[in-house]
Amino acid sequence: MYKYKESYRPIMEVLDGWGWSFNAKFSDGSWIDSHGSNARPSGNGLGRIEGYMNQLIQDGVQIEFLPDEDL
Repeated sequence: MYKYKESYRPIMEVLDGWGWSFNAKFSDGSWIDSHGSNARPSGNGLGRIEGYMNQLIQDGVQIEFLPDEDL
């Protein structure tokens, strides 16, 4: 996840698919800001992030969401 590029796009631009974005700021001060349109990083990193977030929500863990300008 720390190696994600800032942006992912397909070779041929297609405007009828899906998009995603992931922004996170960590307690050590590091942060990630990555997004994509009809393309994603290889592997299952995004699926794992989604699974972790869903588990935190189910467990009732309070998550602090920061405004975009704070990332």
